[in-house]
Order: sequence, then structure tokens, then C-alpha cells
Amino acid sequence: MIPTPIPDTRAYALTALALLSLSCLTLAAHLHTRWAWVRRLPLLAVHVLLMSALVLAGAALLGPIALLQPVPGHPAGWWGLPAGALVGFALGLLIIRVDRAITTSWRRSSTPAARPQPPRMTAARPAGFAASGTGLSERRRTGLVRARNDYAPTRSDLQVRLELLVAVAVGEELVFRGLLTRLALLLADSPLVVAGLAVAAAVFACSHVFFGWVQVMAKIPLAVAACAATLLTGNVLAAIVCHVVFNVWVWRYRRSEPVARRVPARGMWGATA
Repeated sequence: MIPTPIPDTRAYALTALALLSLSCLTLAAHLHTRWAWVRRLPLLAVHVLLMSALVLAGAALLGPIALLQPVPGHPAGWWGLPAGALVGFALGLLIIRVDRAITTSWRRSSTPAARPQPPRMTAARPAGFAASGTGLSERRRTGLVRARNDYAPTRSDLQVRLELLVAVAVGEELVFRGLLTRLALLLADSPLVVAGLAVAAAVFACSHVFFGWVQVMAKIPLAVAACAATLLTGNVLAAIVCHVVFNVWVWRYRRSEPVARRVPARGMWGATA
């Protein structure tokens, strides 16, 4: 029988889990750029695998229900699940519009009037990963690993199948709005709880810096809405549905690109479909 960890050991484990959760995408990018056998997988697949490990570790430390219902003693109880599905779907449609508005306004304000405008596609203004699919953005060195790895997302990272985008949405919400929200609520003081939730939302937005700073700004509404929906319904389902709806829209946009701009379809983990 495995002995029960002493309180200090459990506190250290939860602290380490929180730090790893906050840096999940950065760790995935480091693994993807440093190890040749990891580069056989698309970046998002590595990200999903790391998030799965963190979710399992969180379930072992806090219990599986703690991740599904991160708000202990919420009055909605399990009735919050169907409510969360409805709230999440409505929020997802709203976030699509907000994300498009932010990325469009950012592009207009940052484009000098004297310079020629780049060629525009006939499809709607992209959001999420779709906003970073141009050759210029793929060559740009951005992100927290700029000084060491020169990382930039490639077309194989951006052109992924729907299953992987859904897995990313579910994993990120279980980590950020499930695991990290529950850890923030374990803090004793209300100001610390608010600070913990704010840090989780800020890190979620900043994790998209690999795809350009405009994506950091565009992901703040998603982070805030997902956190508010989680606290309102008592569970993480609303955040998951909201994020899945948004990622499905991103996937549909990528499929609407002209055929000449597409790369061959690849399987969920990077193998040719």
C-alpha cells in the first residue's frame, strides 16, 4: 500500500503541477524543437500528450471529479452540466465574433498606410491558428523560445485534422479551467484566489504568442469567458464546449482556403491520412 503523502509533500506536488500546467505549451515547443523523435509528431500532438499527463496527475492528487467540477459545493451541482453545454455553445459563437473583430482591427491599425497591402484571401478574416497561416508568419521568430530555438509554427503545425483541434480544446480547458481553477480555489484568501484565476487566464492568452502577439490579445476574451462560465456553472463543460466550437470554426476556415495553399492532409498524430 502506498503511504499517504504528508501535507508538505502534497503541497510541493500541487505547486509543481501548477507550474508545469502554466508552461505546458512552452514545454511542448521545447520538446518539439530539441528532440528529433518528437519532431515526427506535430506540435499540437505533443501539446495534447503533455496535457493528458498533467490531467492524470491532477486526477491522482485531487480526484477525477475535482477536475470536472472545479468549484466545490457549487449550488448547481450536476445540473450545471447541461446548463454548461448550452452556455458554452452560446459563448463559442460569441467568441468567434470577438476574435475576428480583434484580429481584424489589429491588422488595420498596425498596417502603415504607405506600404502596399498584402494579398487578401476571399474567405472571412481568420482567427486562432488560422490567423498565422501565411508564409511571413511562419518565417517569423516569435515566442518565449526565440533566444534559443528560433521556433515558429509551420504549415504542418497549422494544417491539422479536426480531431486534434478538438483534443487541444478539451485538454486546454481541463488544464486551465479545470485543474488550475481548482488549485486557485484551494488558496485561503479571496485576493489570492482572484490573482490565481487572473494568472491562469493571462498565461493561457500568452501561450498563443507563438502565433503572434495579436493572438495573445484575441485569446483574452476566450480565457475570461471560459473562466466566468466555469465559475457560473460549477463545472468545466461550458469552457470545453466554448473552446471546441471556436476550434471547429478555425478548422472550417482552414478548409476554405484555396487548394493551392493547402498541404496534404495529415492524420491526427502527423501521419499522412
